Amino acid sequence: MRHDVFLRGGFTYSFIDTLDYLVGGRGSFGVIGFLTPKWSMGGEFGASYLGSEIVTDPTSLNVAPYTFYDNTNTYIISAYDIAGVFLYQLSNRVEARSRLGFEIEAIENKAVSYTLAADNITILKETATASTTNVGLLLGFGFNFNLIRSLFLTVDYTYVNIDNINTFQIGLEYRLNA
Repeated sequence: MRHDVFLRGGFTYSFIDTLDYLVGGRGSFGVIGFLTPKWSMGGEFGASYLGSEIVTDPTSLNVAPYTFYDNTNTYIISAYDIAGVFLYQLSNRVEARSRLGFEIEAIENKAVSYTLAADNITILKETATASTTNVGLLLGFGFNFNLIRSLFLTVDYTYVNIDNINTFQIGLEYRLNA
């Protein structure tokens, strides 16, 4: 059975339940084995930086002469995944691609709270960091468009059931044995 080793990379645009839209990137590598002239399957390991977002809670408490501001959170989201990859060749230049696997999502939350005096001088600044890690099911599909012999333009959609993560990716794939 013939096989190819591949390297992929691209830009991502993610929608996550509790956060705004995030821009990031993803890289992966894997192996594809060709079962028939049209069907291929293999495995892939990937790492993603889904992005970061600053969320500020505008709630304040005024107790003269002080104003207390709280809850400025910076979320940094990264993920690692392992998946089975299934390819079907639609034409000489286009492949349909699907993935099924698991993703480990890591969210780092850096929280800062400020206490400000009435004349806007910082009296107290507190910083805390918390991390959470979740594992979820990954489902994905997309298309590979052959540009030259070993280089493909890739367009993918991935859904992960952790926080309802929806990610779109556009990038390149290079096959070492093509």
